[in-house]
Amino acid sequence: MNVGEICNREAGTVCASATLNEAASLLSNSYADALVAVASAVQRPTAIGMITYRDLLNALETGRDLERVRVLDVLDRNPLVLNEEENIESAILKLRSRGAKHAAVVGTGGTLRGAVSMDRLLGCRCAGELRAHPAGALAETTYK
Repeated sequence: MNVGEICNREAGTVCASATLNEAASLLSNSYADALVAVASAVQRPTAIGMITYRDLLNALETGRDLERVRVLDVLDRNPLVLNEEENIESAILKLRSRGAKHAAVVGTGGTLRGAVSMDRLLGCRCAGELRAHPAGALAETTYK
């Protein structure tokens, strides 16, 4: 199983030139914990990072004005972007090494394909392990 098979293809996006206030509004009107920041709102957007609730809270905590600060101003300058062909284990390791909970997923040429969360990756890995080891094949546990 690869990242492209499990990513959210309907991931919310926000233009990098949008204000943090606009990003906050988009997040509050969705069921997501993060948005994919894109260079511009075009038919085949290029992912340039993720904006999360944590980013918004950090901006507020440091006294920044959400009406004046742009998404681009708070994005990681070296964003984590996963390729849709990447396997789940590799993706988990990359997110862990960066301390990230979300990543954009791109296809060939860097075209946005969706987004994936650490929770989703871990859940799919566990489900895969359960399929690989059916209940009858697991060692029995003896309780005393």
